[in-house]
Amino acid sequence: MSSILEKKWSVIFKLNQKIMNLEEELAKSSQTIAYLKANGGTVRTQEKKLQGVEALKSIDFPAIGKKREFTGHRDAITCLASHNTESFLVTGSSDSTLRVYDIELNCQVSLLRGHTHSVNGVDWYKNTIISCASDMTVRLWKSKNKQNALDFDQFYCSKTLVGHDHSVSQIKVLENSQFAVSVSRDCTIKFWDLEQQMCKRTLSDDEHEWLRCIDANESYIVTAGNDTRVWVYDLKKILSSNNDGKSGNKVSQDSMVNNFPAHDNVIEQISIGYNVEKNKKPHEILKTRCEHIVVTASRDKQIRVFNILKGDCILSFTGHENWVKDVQIIPEMSWILSVGEDKTFRIWNIDKKKQIFMRKGIHDHFVNRMVFDLPRMMVYTGSVDKSCKVWGLMSENEFRMQGLS
Repeated sequence: MSSILEKKWSVIFKLNQKIMNLEEELAKSSQTIAYLKANGGTVRTQEKKLQGVEALKSIDFPAIGKKREFTGHRDAITCLASHNTESFLVTGSSDSTLRVYDIELNCQVSLLRGHTHSVNGVDWYKNTIISCASDMTVRLWKSKNKQNALDFDQFYCSKTLVGHDHSVSQIKVLENSQFAVSVSRDCTIKFWDLEQQMCKRTLSDDEHEWLRCIDANESYIVTAGNDTRVWVYDLKKILSSNNDGKSGNKVSQDSMVNNFPAHDNVIEQISIGYNVEKNKKPHEILKTRCEHIVVTASRDKQIRVFNILKGDCILSFTGHENWVKDVQIIPEMSWILSVGEDKTFRIWNIDKKKQIFMRKGIHDHFVNRMVFDLPRMMVYTGSVDKSCKVWGLMSENEFRMQGLS
């Protein structure tokens, strides 16, 4: 009898120990998930990005093949943004509307009306759409359905944010934060707290002209526009400042990192690099950290690469036959993607210092905007021809085998 009891208590002890171990693993997993969510991401987002990076590394000679096309806007498409985890794409247009498309189902799922002038910029904050327009407003769109945040039939304008005194050119949701930053023809930069739904910071400078574009990584904010200069700011210093957002105070020297001339004509778009692997030695481009690299697209038909700390032009790419309207740097491959009013899509290799792919006639009219979706290996383009096209990024061999047009 005593031996049976000893075995019983031994089993109970082992089971309790196993339960404690499982509880400890569960706590660690919960902390990991909480950390990812607190930093603006999800486990699914991270996994998809890693898969996208691995797919990119398998491509030696890139190409794009058309997968589908979306129509419906009554005027030029001016901006695009894809959801971080789901297969949704939102487009903004000069017709003052936004349209949401399901890429996998190949259909429109929502038409959003509310802006009174051209929609110039759009982005996602979690499952909320953020847009800005020439009506001087920033608007937040979300679902009324509390059980389903992506019920697009129930999407409505939940908040209209005012503060700019002229057309709002572009808006960017800052990664790993609850802030979005906008630039405007009123020459100011505004920081919007998307949880409190109010302007928290306002930056201005007497030397600013029409600010057309903005981008950011974890350390810096860069913006540019009609004055043909690049303006660089320390993001952490700005967010920790005491500016209440109501007054357009001049930018202090401790928040401005640099500003330098970049082009001979208006800068249409800007794209800043980021560090690819944070736990290892930072990826390097021309012996410079990726987060210190910025790429600009201009009406002078040039694409240029700068070191933002020194203001030095590292590279200048020529090839576009008209205004370059959009660029995006892909640090994982040292690539730059670009589109322009010459109706072409191009890929440039920074390390090789040359163009490695070009496709002509991707639209019937000027190409205004482009977004690269790394997790899905897709490129989205929007044009003056009122259409949005979805392209698959693949190897040249795969492109030929599939016979894509």
